[in-house]
Amino acid sequence: MLSSVTAPGLPLAKTQTSIWYAARRGALQNVLDFRFTSQDPQRDPRMAVHLRLARHGRTHRPYYRVVAIDQREHREGKACEVVGTYDPLLLEQPLQIDLERVHAWVRQGAIYSDGLAGLMRHAKLELYPADVREARERQAAKRKAKRQARAKKPGNVWQPPSRRARLAHAKRVKTARLAELAAAAPKPEPVSEEAPAAEAPAQEG
Repeated sequence: MLSSVTAPGLPLAKTQTSIWYAARRGALQNVLDFRFTSQDPQRDPRMAVHLRLARHGRTHRPYYRVVAIDQREHREGKACEVVGTYDPLLLEQPLQIDLERVHAWVRQGAIYSDGLAGLMRHAKLELYPADVREARERQAAKRKAKRQARAKKPGNVWQPPSRRARLAHAKRVKTARLAELAAAAPKPEPVSEEAPAAEAPAQEG
C-alpha cells in the first residue's frame, strides 16, 4: 500500500510514483539475489570464478585471452587475472597458457567453460592437478557407493528403461488388463431354439 505522505515540494501523485518505483527496484534486487544464490557450489557465480575465453582483436582476426573472471561479468569484462592466450590463426601451439596459475584457480573452486576445457583437452593439457583429481575421484566413488546401496541387489545399478522396453511393458499391461476384463465380463446365456408345437387339425362338424 502506498504511503500518503508527500515529500516537500512534490504533489501526492509524484510522491506515490517515486515510492512505487523504489518498491519495484527493491523487488528486482531481491530477485537478482535469489538468482545468484544456489545450493550447488558449482553453480553459484558469487563464489566460483570461471576460467573462459575473452575475445579481442578485430573483424576476421580474432584473438582470445584466457581469463579468470566472475561469471556475472560480460565477455570482455574486468578479469581477475589473465592466465593465457589463444590465437586460432596460428598453426602451431595456438593455446599458450600458464598451467600453474590455472591449477591455482582450480584449487580455489574455479570452473572451466566448455570451450576452454575442449581446447585444453585437444592440447593434451591436464585440466585438474593431482590433488584435485584425487578429491574428485573420491567424491565419484562415494556417489557410486550410495547408488549401489540404494540398489535392490549388490552391484546392480539402476538404469533408466529404454523406449523399446517401455513400449513392451505397456503392451503387456494392456494385454493383461484386456484378459481380466474379458474374464470378468458376464457370459451370455445360450438361447435354446425350440421347434414350435404342431397345431392339431381342425375337426369338421
